[in-house]
Amino acid sequence: MQLQFATDWAVRVLLYLAAKGSRTSSTELSAKLGINKNSLLTIGRHMKKAGLVHVEVGPFGGYALAISPEAITIYDVMVAFDNILKLSAIENITDESALVADGFYHEVEDAMTQMLKSKTIADLLSERTA
Repeated sequence: MQLQFATDWAVRVLLYLAAKGSRTSSTELSAKLGINKNSLLTIGRHMKKAGLVHVEVGPFGGYALAISPEAITIYDVMVAFDNILKLSAIENITDESALVADGFYHEVEDAMTQMLKSKTIADLLSERTA
């Protein structure tokens, strides 16, 4: 299981913005994080639509967090990029013995969802300094 490229970068951009604490240009984000500028712009649009960042255009523009890092969970970021946490891709199984796997998968999905909802951008930053 792996995060989508855009989701992984979005978390990293949010971490950078939270650590910096001020508006940051796309040029700086691209250079500091090593992300392609076009990819960054696409990811930025998704984050703006989700209400995670403010985006100002122009020579003095850039990205800034729209809400506090304590209010942004990793789950929020995943939802913003349409990541649905689902382990099994198989549907419409009717055999009772094969259905046992679904119960286990749901337990794992629920545990991961709870963990993702419990971790914020601020939490991750504080772990960096711990």
